[in-house]
Amino acid sequence: MKTTLPRPQAVRSAQWLIAASLAVWAMLILGPPALSAADNDAEKIDKLIQRMGSKDFSEREAASRELEKIGKPALSALRKAAKEQKSEEIRRRA
Repeated sequence: MKTTLPRPQAVRSAQWLIAASLAVWAMLILGPPALSAADNDAEKIDKLIQRMGSKDFSEREAASRELEKIGKPALSALRKAAKEQKSEEIRRRA
């Protein structure tokens, strides 16, 4: 009787499936990863500050919550916005 080995492509597909499954389970058990320093860059913070002046209340609230999650890295930009922004809503939220 001759033994056949699995095809390399099938092995790679199985490996990817296992890795993806492990990643999903890790996310379910551990929760989402914390924000990294790359996520806290100035451009993102500036965009969130601008969104605090949106006409849409839910968008303003979401931007405020996201800035709270970022925390300390956003403080200097928020202080600057509180002093210099033309929008009263942004100044108040900052």
